[in-house]
Parts: sequence; C-alpha cells; structure tokens
Amino acid sequence: MIWPTHFMLGLIIGRITGNYPVAIIASLFPDLDHLWVYYKHSVLFNRELFKTMYYEKDDLGEQRNYLHSIFTLVILSLVLWYFYPRWIMPFVLGYVGHLFFDFLDMSELMPFYPFRFKTKGFIGYLSKAELLFFAVLVGVFFFMP
Repeated sequence: MIWPTHFMLGLIIGRITGNYPVAIIASLFPDLDHLWVYYKHSVLFNRELFKTMYYEKDDLGEQRNYLHSIFTLVILSLVLWYFYPRWIMPFVLGYVGHLFFDFLDMSELMPFYPFRFKTKGFIGYLSKAELLFFAVLVGVFFFMP
C-alpha cells in the first residue's frame, strides 16, 4: 500500500488509543526496509527512486522482509512492553495494521521472514481500488467520534 494509506491507519489508531505519535510511527515503521533495498540498488539518492517507489519495481528484489516479518513485530513488541508498556496497544495495532494492509496489496510480502513463504493480495498498487481504500480511511477518520 502507499504510505498515505498507512499514515491514515496511524491517525485512526491514534484517535482510538489517544496516542497519535506511537500509532503513526508504528504504522509507517515497517516500510523502512524499503530504504535498505533502494540504497543497495543505488536508487536511494537519484531520480530513479520515485519511479521505483511509485511503480513498485519487483526487479529490486525483496523489499518487504525484515521489518515486514511477524517475528520482528513480536520482538519489538516485547521490548516496547518491557520499557514503555503504555505504548504497546497503539504500537501493536499500528504495526499489525500495516502488515494487514500490505497483505491485501499485490506486491510480494514475506510475513515469516527469514522463511521464504511469500504472499500476494488482490489490490493493485496505486490502483483505483487502493485509492478508494485510502478515501474510505479518510472518511472513517473524519467521521469518527
């Protein structure tokens, strides 16, 4: 999914839990592993980055691995629970929501990385369906009590 969709998820969870910063960070955090792949393929600091981001080039290899893993979610949640237990709910909801949204789109996801099980969803990247999904999230946020 595109980052604005993950951001809207963070806003919704932030409104529900009362902790916007943690919810937004958790809903965006897993996509940091894209940056490593962009750096490794020398597109991070040039104009190819935007083509790569907006067309989800699969030829760059596995972009959703370490941080898109359920194992990483569990480890980070345990660490956070130990040090900041009041942040655990917005963090877990944001992170799980991010993984669920990525599970829905057609780009490959490895939810059990380092195991090579891959999955693809049914919503096309930057498709009308994804933009409609984003619009629904915006509506949910603005009409929530």
